[in-house]
Amino acid sequence: MNAAQPELSVVIPMKNEEANVAPLLEELEGVLAPLGPHEILVVDDGSTDGTWAALETLKSRIPALRLVRLDRNYGQSTGFWAGLSRVRGRIVVTMDGDMQNDPNDIPKILDELEKGAEVCLTWRANRRDSWFKKVQSRIGNGFRNRLLRSDIRDTGSQLRGYNAYCLEDLPHFEGMHRFMGNLFLMRGYRIVQIPTNHRHRRAGTTKYGMGNRAWRGLKDLLAVRWLSTRTIRYRVAKED
Repeated sequence: MNAAQPELSVVIPMKNEEANVAPLLEELEGVLAPLGPHEILVVDDGSTDGTWAALETLKSRIPALRLVRLDRNYGQSTGFWAGLSRVRGRIVVTMDGDMQNDPNDIPKILDELEKGAEVCLTWRANRRDSWFKKVQSRIGNGFRNRLLRSDIRDTGSQLRGYNAYCLEDLPHFEGMHRFMGNLFLMRGYRIVQIPTNHRHRRAGTTKYGMGNRAWRGLKDLLAVRWLSTRTIRYRVAKED
C-alpha cells in the first residue's frame, strides 16, 4: 500500500486470468503512478488456474496492490462488490480483468469527474468482439433502456468511474454489475457517458455467453424495473 491515503481505488474482479495478471497490472500501475496515491484492489473470484499465485508474485513489485481471494466462484457481480465494499479512495474506478479495457482511458474518466460529474460511464467505441456478441449487446441494451426508460449506451462496459459516496446504500445483488448505471440514475446522480478504447482479448477465454445470462438477465431486469418504480426520492426544503 502507498503510505498516503489513496485518492483513487481501482477494483478488478478476476477468474482464471493467469496470463493477463502481470501485463494488465503492470500497465495499469504505469498509468496510475503519475496520478498520485492510489490502490489496486483485485478480487480472485474462485480461480482454478494460477491467477492467485501470479497476483501474490506481483505484490512485491506493486505496493499499491491489495488482494482478496473468495473461497469459490460467485460471479462477476459478487467479485465487484467484494472489492467495492473495501475501497479506501475518494474516487473509484472499476474495470474487467481480461485486458480488453484500456487503462489509458482512466485519466479521461477522472477528468469528467473533476469537471463535476458524479458518475462516468463508458461505451466501447471500437468494440473488439464477435459480431454475435455485438448483436446480443445491441438488442439487450435497447430492451433494457426501453423497459427502464433510460439512455445508457453500453451496459456491458465495466470501465466506470464514480465518487465513492455513490456506493452508499447501493443495492447489491447477482447481476448488479449490468445495472449499476441504472442504479445511479435512480438516485439522481450527475452522469456522463464517454467513448473508450476496447481491445482484443489476448489470453484466456470469456466466462459469459448467451446461455448463462439470458434468463438471469431478464429476471434481474424485471427486478430493477420494479425497484425503479418504488425508489424513494425527496429533497429537503428546510429543517429546524
